[in-house]
Amino acid sequence: MEKFFFEEQPRHFEKKENREGQELKLEEKKNLVDAWLNIIVDNQKKPDNLESLNNQELKEWLYKTLMDDISKLGEEWHLQPEVDIEKIKTEKNPELKAKLEIDFIEALRIKIQEFKEVNFQKGRSNKWDSWPKNMRENRSFNCVGVTLLGMNLLEKAGIQSYYGNPFSHVLNIVKLSNGEWVYVDFLENKVKKIIPEEITIGGIPTLKLKEPDIIYRYIPLFDKKEVVGSILDNLNVLKNEIKNIEAEPKDKKEAERIFAKFEKDFQNNDFPFLKEKLYYSRLIFFQTKEMQEERQRIEKILKLSSLMRKYLEILNLQPEKIKEELITNIDDVERLFREDDKKIFDKVEPQTKEFLQLLFKEMENIKKENLDLYQELGELFINKIKS
Repeated sequence: MEKFFFEEQPRHFEKKENREGQELKLEEKKNLVDAWLNIIVDNQKKPDNLESLNNQELKEWLYKTLMDDISKLGEEWHLQPEVDIEKIKTEKNPELKAKLEIDFIEALRIKIQEFKEVNFQKGRSNKWDSWPKNMRENRSFNCVGVTLLGMNLLEKAGIQSYYGNPFSHVLNIVKLSNGEWVYVDFLENKVKKIIPEEITIGGIPTLKLKEPDIIYRYIPLFDKKEVVGSILDNLNVLKNEIKNIEAEPKDKKEAERIFAKFEKDFQNNDFPFLKEKLYYSRLIFFQTKEMQEERQRIEKILKLSSLMRKYLEILNLQPEKIKEELITNIDDVERLFREDDKKIFDKVEPQTKEFLQLLFKEMENIKKENLDLYQELGELFINKIKS
């Protein structure tokens, strides 16, 4: 899974009512615009009236220049599916229109996966491929980058979509013309109809999920312009990654390259401060009780996923070979996690057995703390094998 990082606790945190109307200073606006044009987008112009722009107008400019360049990038990469989008736009029957919309989404998913496979660069980090300039240079994208492409191409087809930003990830959420919801994760190659509960958390419309093969329980539907806040998040994490001794070497190497190229812009901008000033609603949302609990749950799931990859590396195993053996013995795998039945240890090859034993030991530790999470992780692991 592609992880998406952000700071949940703003360094200048104050009550929301005390922050309304606090506009950026001219120097702050100038530095941000310079960094945006240097680091983020190609072939865009400074606003003529920067001095008079308020925060909301600046956000509009940031979003417009971002999506202008993303649109050009989608054209350069030939990602537009060969589908009659006028037929989608003019269809009057909601059910027929929804089918055409799903067909378009599937065609777009295939286009993106084909591009991803052709341009895959082994050993290179795509962690910072969140913005068009870097995406164009590397012919790559992370979850933010591919969500931007999805937003643009879905909008061109007249399909109603939202910027979904669960903890640690971003993706496209589509509402079909017949009212059905679709979970669209182009990075993870997953398109699935979902039946969510529609709620509100921290003033933000949110989908509450209970899907056996999706780890997220809450997906906020932010205004699309909030995607700029995600890019500011990533710029801040990039700067911090250079000092992070636990960072993945390839992520750190790429971060150092980008930082060296645009060091002046990184030094001139306090990205957490700018994010708080311009995108405060996101910070409020992730401070809610629901999202703090969600954060703890997701972090445990991601930690277990990371341990699984680590175990495979330590044992020098090939994931596909393990998966084949686990699929063959799927009933026993289910009994292991649902009933603590360890008979599978006697049926699989030694290295697969060792992998399962290491994993089960970690799961047992989780079981002692949280039985519900243990059961959920077991279901996720089983569904991952089957998918």
